[in-house]
Amino acid sequence: QSFSVAGHEMSLSISIDNNLFPKDNKTATELIRNADTAMYRAKEGGRNCYQRYQRDLTDQMVERFELERGLHGAAERGEFELYYQPQLSSTENRLVAAEALLRWRHPQFGLVSPGLFIPLAEETGHIHEIGAWVLRAACAQTHAWLQAGLAPPPIAVNISGQQIMRGDLPAIVSAQLTEWDITPEQLELEITETSLMRHSE
Repeated sequence: QSFSVAGHEMSLSISIDNNLFPKDNKTATELIRNADTAMYRAKEGGRNCYQRYQRDLTDQMVERFELERGLHGAAERGEFELYYQPQLSSTENRLVAAEALLRWRHPQFGLVSPGLFIPLAEETGHIHEIGAWVLRAACAQTHAWLQAGLAPPPIAVNISGQQIMRGDLPAIVSAQLTEWDITPEQLELEITETSLMRHSE
């Protein structure tokens, strides 16, 4: 039941771990660690529920920790790659743009899905470092194509809402355009719908 505190209506929720000893654990330390793991999974599931501990939960937590640790410095180690997805005009049958798609080739896990590491990067704050790398790499590639005598279409780069909220994105974009001697028309910035919904102003 809800209750009142200093004129504010409050309510409690509970997230429970279901963890068996000695089946799931051999020591008290393991029991507490595994209980924490399952409890956090219950919270991720929307709270007000319980989660039965399973060994794969620990494996997932270990993998998440390794990915989080690996994100730091991944750009400097050359683990990121950009793939360019062409965008074609169906009426004119010609190339009108290309979208830069980020891929992470992790030394342990291989090719990691962006759906897995991008939310993790946003959660941990690494998205600024990664976003700057993507922008630089896309501009450098456009410059290389121009130097080779090609006429590349505008390159679209995805921008995180966090990059916008930080406030220095216009200066970063301007610096990259200048450094690689490309025009603003040769670069498109794509913003996710969720970013716009969270920061409509």
